Amino acid sequence: MDTNPALPSRLTGAALVLGPVVFAVSTFFWVGGKYGVTGGMLVAVGTMVWAYGLVGLREPLARWAPSVVSVWMLVMLAGAFSGALFGGRDFFEAAFAVPREVALERFAEHPVESGVLLFWSGPLFPLSLLMLGGMLVRGRAAPTWVGVLVCVGAVAFPVSRITREAGVAHLVDVLLVVPFLYLGWRYWRGGYEPVGPEVSRRIASSS
Repeated sequence: MDTNPALPSRLTGAALVLGPVVFAVSTFFWVGGKYGVTGGMLVAVGTMVWAYGLVGLREPLARWAPSVVSVWMLVMLAGAFSGALFGGRDFFEAAFAVPREVALERFAEHPVESGVLLFWSGPLFPLSLLMLGGMLVRGRAAPTWVGVLVCVGAVAFPVSRITREAGVAHLVDVLLVVPFLYLGWRYWRGGYEPVGPEVSRRIASSS
């Protein structure tokens, strides 16, 4: 018998906060536009924790649009896997003192494999965040500002990583941390109704 039925939702709520926060902290360890050993580790860990939290949003959103959410889950998990690998790439490059130019040359020797694991799949995680923001707004699963901030952060995220400007990256990280602080808080407080009563009202009105 489960003696702590609130634990799953609280773990998910914590992950929705800790994932983007740990990810945001990683940019403070940039060295020459690279994450390095510590930053790379934080990217990998933050992405995995974030993905755990995002999985918890599947149930309430699936009540509104199960087909869309199924596609979103696939995109999100593939993107999270690729994101964790990006962190691992910077970790190993720094740990083994491999220059970025040398690493890119080695990746070029295996273009398909590198593309699948890193470069082609790299945009999938921000794409999944864009999809999530749209679903939160369209499905009224959170206040509009939450979904809008997620969408803005998702669009700006690739730009911040391509430019490797620390100030831009920190700003984008904050744009993403704020809405997930709200979602994590609601999940922590709301038991099995993770993002508040909006979902329940919409389900009741459509039944």
